[in-house]
Amino acid sequence: GFVGVTCDLLRCPDDCSGSGYCFEGVCRCSTGFGGENCALVAPTGQKFSLKLRRGTSLKVPKSLQGEVEIATLRSAAVRACPQDCSGRGACSSEGVCDCMAGYAGSACESFCPNECSHQGDCIEGACLCFAGFMGEDCTVVSCCSGHGSCQDP
Repeated sequence: GFVGVTCDLLRCPDDCSGSGYCFEGVCRCSTGFGGENCALVAPTGQKFSLKLRRGTSLKVPKSLQGEVEIATLRSAAVRACPQDCSGRGACSSEGVCDCMAGYAGSACESFCPNECSHQGDCIEGACLCFAGFMGEDCTVVSCCSGHGSCQDP
């Protein structure tokens, strides 16, 4: 199907399942989601590879076995988020804001009016309305001439 005021934009599969945004008919998934329609949960986090080797350590107390493989991990420094996400989101360990619904921007500084009336996605502070809706906050009902009817989802 098609969306937009003049129904000239290709609609994404399942409207990106509410876990991403649509750009030229292709879903751009939010962090933690993947797949053609952003429906797959893709856990994120830091991964480490360790290569252990046998060795002897100098000055090991006799109660410990000096030849046993030993490894320690230290946490990576947590990156700070810009403006602490303006109090409107959670800061990831990569220093990226995961904004609350209705907010967008690198510091969650942009706001979508009326949370797009739950009839669209908030993309960088502006509403991207679902098919059949338009307006600044997606409250205006519209029909797609040439590509469908008001009854199409």
